[in-house]
Amino acid sequence: MVNKMKAKFMSKDYQLNLFKKLQNLRQQGMYVKEYTKEFYRLSIRAGHANDDMENVARYINVLRDDI
Repeated sequence: MVNKMKAKFMSKDYQLNLFKKLQNLRQQGMYVKEYTKEFYRLSIRAGHANDDMENVARYINVLRDDI
């Protein structure tokens, strides 16, 4: 049933768009707490909820250096 609902209401490239958003996510003007929340939200929705080294590296890599 879940698959049928996804097929009916989600665009074909929904998953791809989530991966793009996750890859392009930058802290910029966000506080660390806001960035962390968005990072986890996109990670979970994109199916990358694993706490592996790639996610940790991606998270740390885009934090602002002045913090």
